[in-house]
Amino acid sequence: MGGTLRGVIERLDHIASFDFNAIWLSPIFKSPSHHGYDTSDYTRIEPRLGNEADLRELIDQAHARRMRVILDFVANHTSSQHQSLRAALSDRDNPYREWYNWSRWPHYRTFFNVRNMPQLNLSYGSPARTYLLQVARQWLEFGVDGYRLDYAHGPEPDFWVDFRRTCAETNPDCWTFGEIISTAEVQASFAGGMHGTLDFLTCQAFRESIARRASPLSKLAAYLEVSSQAFPPDFSRPVFIDNHDMNRFLFTAGGDERLLEVAITLLYLLPQPVIVYAGTEIALNQPRSIYQDGAIGFDESRVPMVWSDQNRLRKHRKLFQELSQLRDRYHSFTGARWQCLLVDDQKQLALWQILVGGQPVLHLAVNLSDVTQTITHPGSDTGKAEITLESHACLIFKANF
Repeated sequence: MGGTLRGVIERLDHIASFDFNAIWLSPIFKSPSHHGYDTSDYTRIEPRLGNEADLRELIDQAHARRMRVILDFVANHTSSQHQSLRAALSDRDNPYREWYNWSRWPHYRTFFNVRNMPQLNLSYGSPARTYLLQVARQWLEFGVDGYRLDYAHGPEPDFWVDFRRTCAETNPDCWTFGEIISTAEVQASFAGGMHGTLDFLTCQAFRESIARRASPLSKLAAYLEVSSQAFPPDFSRPVFIDNHDMNRFLFTAGGDERLLEVAITLLYLLPQPVIVYAGTEIALNQPRSIYQDGAIGFDESRVPMVWSDQNRLRKHRKLFQELSQLRDRYHSFTGARWQCLLVDDQKQLALWQILVGGQPVLHLAVNLSDVTQTITHPGSDTGKAEITLESHACLIFKANF
């Protein structure tokens, strides 16, 4: 938002006006990098972002607005500037050597061969494991409400079992969700160690079928009908369409805000927690792809927010407010199931009914083609009905219309 904790505080009313009920902060612990995913001190806040007083005020003001605050937690590795690594490298027999994984001292294992991100030894009973559990407890006692777990398939699964237990003992309402970019089966295997995992599979399905229109709607329809079956019923799968490590959805969709609105609408109708990347709520774009000249430049999708265009803010706020109210009306569609009534890949049309408790409550019609088209509903209380949709648009209507 504002780049600092103070900047987020100043924009809390903006966040609340879109009916968001939680804030996930990118790493705020002390770090030598601008992205913060290489922590040099888990007990201190990076000075350029603020201090403990700022975090305290942010938590208090967020809670006053009935919003929770979630921190990004990196357990797999630290910064090479962390005092524990420096001590471990100073002497072969230094006790801090147990904190890290070594190929052969003084050569330590790293995160994806990045020299300044040494990999922690989080095996059972290790001092690094004990330390991170203490840190997680410390910030929950401070008042944060949960953790997004970076590169969660790095540490062994049993570490996360201990982590979740520690969090639950400290704050029973703590929510933890992991970044695990893998198959549904691999993600589900972490069910005992965290409340859920970020839903990269649905993100990819939306981007391929809606943003790029490279995958047929029938494939998306089939995916949405079966995607939840690989997970335990109480496994949380926060869903999103873009984040700080990929091109923004709007950029991938060629700048077409209509396709962005279609994706956001579908996102809010899913039975999962919704995560909106900062800027997506006002259709923020980016100038270039993150993939440039054989390198990856993540900062392309991390451009600053634009606050000057109040008309744009009002326009998109209305959509989010309406969708949020719809989720509240149907209790966030808990247990909802999508059933495809019609799909035509050639015309790029689809019609779903959304069932809650086995009963249809809403219908959703989608037209991803470049022309206005009419969908014939296969049945209603008064027989067949025709729904006309403009190009790159969707329509929600009640089941009994």
